Parts: sequence; C-alpha cells; structure tokens
Amino acid sequence: MKNTLLILSLTVALVASSYGQYTIAVNSVAGGAFDNLVNTGTLNTQITLPTDGDATGNTGSNNYITDFSVFATSFVTGLGNVDLYKVGVKNASAGVAGNGAWADSSNAHSFTLNVVGNPGAHGSNLGPRWRVNYSRDNGTTQNGAWSDLATGNNEIAIAGTVFDRTVAVQIAGIVNYDLFSHDYTSGTDSISVSAVPEPSSYALLAGLFACTYMMVRRRAVS
Repeated sequence: MKNTLLILSLTVALVASSYGQYTIAVNSVAGGAFDNLVNTGTLNTQITLPTDGDATGNTGSNNYITDFSVFATSFVTGLGNVDLYKVGVKNASAGVAGNGAWADSSNAHSFTLNVVGNPGAHGSNLGPRWRVNYSRDNGTTQNGAWSDLATGNNEIAIAGTVFDRTVAVQIAGIVNYDLFSHDYTSGTDSISVSAVPEPSSYALLAGLFACTYMMVRRRAVS
C-alpha cells in the first residue's frame, strides 16, 4: 500500500512539473462585451485582447498575464496612471442613447479577476486595488468605491439600470492574473491562462499509471 501511494504521489508531482508552457484562451460571445470594447485611439490607451494561444504579456512561459499588457493605460487626476477595462457607449444626453450603444450595457455586470502571485502598488501610489466606473443617463461618470486586490479570486459588480452606458473597471497597481471574466447577465466573456503538459510527459504519465495498476492488481491477487 505504501508503494502504491508513493507511485501515486510521484505521478501527481510529475503532472505538476510537466506544465512548462501556458496558453491563453479568449472566450467571447458574439455581440457581447469584448465586441463592444472602448478604445480611445492613442497608443497608451488601447485595450489589446490576446488571441487564443497567444502569449501576450508572458511569452508562454509564465502562468499569468500582466494587467497592463491587455488593459488600457489611462491617467486619472489625483491617482496617476490606472489600467482600464471599458465597454459600451454612454448616453448622449438624458434618455438619448449614444451612437453605437450596447444593448446589454444596462444589465447588471460582475467582474472576476484571479490574481497570481502578490500584487503590488505602482510606485508611491496607493494600491493594489480596483474599482468600477460607469456613466449616468446624462453622460457624466460615476466611480465606485476602491476595493483591495489580493492573491486569488477577486470580484466586483455594477447594478443594472434602464439606460445605455459605459461600464468599466480601473486597476491601480501592478497585477498579474490567470483569469479575467466579465459577466453581463446575458453572457460572459473571459480571458484565461491554462497549463499545457509537454508531449513527452504523456508517455511518462502512462507508464506511471500502468505501474500503479500492476501493483494494485498484484496485491489483489495475493
């Protein structure tokens, strides 16, 4: 029994060590959030979504994406630079939808960020933290309260309303993550990083599982 447990432990260890490369998956619903991103047009304020299998921000060797490699860089007075994810079109005036408004923008929205490693502040600025940002019916904007970002799963949300708008998340600090998802009630768009075992690992795993099976069978026969 001890030998069987040892082999099982070695198998698990091998699985963990075999993850040497990582791939990025982008899941996007047609007409959803990622299809309605706001890009403001200058080089340092573009939201740059990776493509499936792309190694944006980590060259495929790390199990994370840096927030600034995907999200936009935006200067906020009194805060400095923040990393920004923004989607939708604000109303032109009260009750008047802006050109190209996103129908699902009025829904309730929730955001998930799974942080890898220890997030940190950016220079002398406060952080790591994040907050929501959204437009009102008259086109002005409203900020939510800041929430601290910590290693692991972080969630933040915006309540639903009756008018079209922009919805956004601002991140203050240096944050690496392996999952960002935007649930907009009618769908969920996400970016995730997953480990891919090297091809040679499969043969080793098969051999270890075969050994485990033989040992268990011999004990059963004896």
